[in-house]
Amino acid sequence: MQRAEEIVKELRVGIAKYKNYHVALNEGYKIFLPNLPQPEYHFTNYGHGFLEAFTFDPGRPHFPVV
Repeated sequence: MQRAEEIVKELRVGIAKYKNYHVALNEGYKIFLPNLPQPEYHFTNYGHGFLEAFTFDPGRPHFPVV
């Protein structure tokens, strides 16, 4: 339980800056399914997603909700 709480804290810090979607775009994130109308658009960083196959770093999100 303690480790889960630590991960949640790290994730919150890691994604907080993406409340402004311009930050995500400037850091190489792309809109996921941009041609599909959505109530909330998601962004992804395919490079981070690739790294997640080998490592886990909650401070390096590959799919932040913006």
